[in-house]
Amino acid sequence: MIGRIPLSEELPQTYFEVPALLVTFILLGRVVEQRAKIQTSESIQKLLELQVKSAILLERTDADEQGGKVFITEKTIEMELIQQGDHLKVFPGARVPTDGRVVSGKGEINESMITGESRLVPKSVGDEVIGGTINQSTVLEIQVTKGVNETLLAQIVTLVENAQTSKPEIQRIADIIASYFTVAIISLATIMFIVWFFLAHYNVVTMDSPTATPFGFALRFAITILVISCPCAISLAVPTVVMVATGVGARIGLLIRGGRILESLPLVDTYVFDKTGTLTTGKPKVVNTIFMPCSTTAIEKQDYEQQTNFWTLVASAESNSEHPLGQAIVEHAREQNCQFSSITVTNFENQIGSGISCLVDEQQIYIGKLKWLQEKGKELGFDNNVHIIDIKLAKMVESMQSSGCTIVYVAFDKRLQGIICLQDTLREEAKYVVNELQSQGRQVWMITGDHHGTGMSLGRKLGIEEINILAEATPAMKIDQITELQAQGKVIAFIGDGINDSPALAAADIGIAVGCASDVAKSTADIILVKNDLRDILNAQALSLDTVSRIRWNFIWGILYNLIMMPIASGALYVTFRIAIPPAFAGLSELLSSVPVILMSLLLNFFKPKYTKENSGLSSDYGTINSNAGLTELSEAHDFGNINESTALLNNKNQNQVEKGYY
Repeated sequence: MIGRIPLSEELPQTYFEVPALLVTFILLGRVVEQRAKIQTSESIQKLLELQVKSAILLERTDADEQGGKVFITEKTIEMELIQQGDHLKVFPGARVPTDGRVVSGKGEINESMITGESRLVPKSVGDEVIGGTINQSTVLEIQVTKGVNETLLAQIVTLVENAQTSKPEIQRIADIIASYFTVAIISLATIMFIVWFFLAHYNVVTMDSPTATPFGFALRFAITILVISCPCAISLAVPTVVMVATGVGARIGLLIRGGRILESLPLVDTYVFDKTGTLTTGKPKVVNTIFMPCSTTAIEKQDYEQQTNFWTLVASAESNSEHPLGQAIVEHAREQNCQFSSITVTNFENQIGSGISCLVDEQQIYIGKLKWLQEKGKELGFDNNVHIIDIKLAKMVESMQSSGCTIVYVAFDKRLQGIICLQDTLREEAKYVVNELQSQGRQVWMITGDHHGTGMSLGRKLGIEEINILAEATPAMKIDQITELQAQGKVIAFIGDGINDSPALAAADIGIAVGCASDVAKSTADIILVKNDLRDILNAQALSLDTVSRIRWNFIWGILYNLIMMPIASGALYVTFRIAIPPAFAGLSELLSSVPVILMSLLLNFFKPKYTKENSGLSSDYGTINSNAGLTELSEAHDFGNINESTALLNNKNQNQVEKGYY
């Protein structure tokens, strides 16, 4: 309540209505602002609504001693009580309670919440299901593979929450401006009170009421300045946009770790891709196997038992590997009806970027790159046959590698036993994404641990310049290349999927993991492409550009509002037009400052991904490559004992182009 002590015989001027109106208008502005803020965080609420509150637990009792029957009981339990390994029942039309694996039943699942695709995904025994997706057909029994807090949906919610509360660099600047702004406004109000008091006291200006005093007259201007000023608009310029943007990203299949990433992504000028599992599907297949000693005749007449033993040993070793090539070898062994599930594997070692070694039923086996096997041969005293190959065989291997195939060498019994040729398929959208990034003026690199010829072959199909392809790279070499590019002033985004990509994902300015990536890669990445679609790199870029644009417009409005309103509140129009804003109505300025900023942020909800399968007009002509070229060149068996002749090709100036496979 504001009033004054009468300093003259005239009736005093009172301001009893001012506090009531001031509080009313400020509260009205706060209500409107709060309602708008709630809408910016509704993405979290929608994600939480996808989480199931309870589930039907199946409990199996032990078979009774007389009838040998197994009784199954059902009971509804809270989600918090579900544990890994539990069996749950999912009715048609119900949401899958948590991530798991189908153990009984066959049906279709609506996974649009994750993939964005409206088509139903068939599921049968052994298939993975995602918590929050909808069972559209028959009753399914699933076994829980992840706890409630470890599911993909829970990870998405956590990432979005963390992203919405993290502060980008521009937000810190805004907070600093707002803190100084408050001090500046208080100082301005004090100065203007003194100025108007003396102007009125010495009759330099005429007061708007005959009963007014210089003190009350000056105090009104000071209060108006304090009320009408709004650092909120500047403070809200960034967080509201970030909250909406991360929510939109989650809705379209992009998990973005905060505002810093959204702020930095438009600055990226160089995109560095891993090959296997990123630019390719990561599902290679075995297309050829060469046994030692080798020839076309030898391959056809190879003893069946020896071949079975070879695949059994190799598959047993690779069953402990998560690498796509290892999984492809295991799958091929299963197709050969090899039984290896009960074989004991010990001392398993994964030499990232080189190969694996282990003991299979006490037999030492090495699988990986030729150079690595050669080094192991020297260390352990293998005979010459483990680290040399025939010239014609080397030429055939080189021919297959230059055609885009991947070569893996196998050694046991202290000698080279076989060569496995695998081939992968380019993602259908890979070439489109690479071309689109290049058309935007950004550099595109490919770094792979694969053979030089394989990398160059795939690079040509994608349109990547040879100077931007680094083949036969170890994880350390990937980091070195990224560091070198950063030293040149480039802003790097690295896209990968494997455990061996984690160091590079961390070293890059922005790490992007595809949806099929390992858990380690996902935990390291700044952006996760949930739908496993490289086109979402372009959508993430478009979303970040839109986000940064709206942040700028919010700053412009916050600054412009204060630049216009502060002079008016200070009395700039009073001297000439005798116009002054009453303190009570200054409270309405809350609507003119914060609300437009929030509404500008909310408009981001209308963002639609531009780069989709329908809009890219792709034709899948980047398929697999015939890798049989050169196989028929071997028409006779060769002696592998002549180390001078056999290593001549491997020791020439093009050694790196023929000696290494990929692992």
